[in-house]
Amino acid sequence: MRQGNVVCLVPDYANGSVKPVIATHPCDGMPPHQHLLVTDDTVYSLQGLQDGLKKITQSPDRTDVQIAGKVQGSEQTGWVLFVN
Repeated sequence: MRQGNVVCLVPDYANGSVKPVIATHPCDGMPPHQHLLVTDDTVYSLQGLQDGLKKITQSPDRTDVQIAGKVQGSEQTGWVLFVN
């Protein structure tokens, strides 16, 4: 179980970039985007089956949340949290 803030990486197609946002409401109405979990010392890319990720997109809670899953990666390649 990891605890931190869920950050949405919302695409800005006009500028060819992304805007990091801690949403204040469920983000399932936004364009498809990647999610990160940012803890005090690590950034995790959130991956997993659709059901687990759907819970994250439909939840209004974005700060100080706990997410269970399996961690893979390293300091060199980055960290991925496979959401349960």
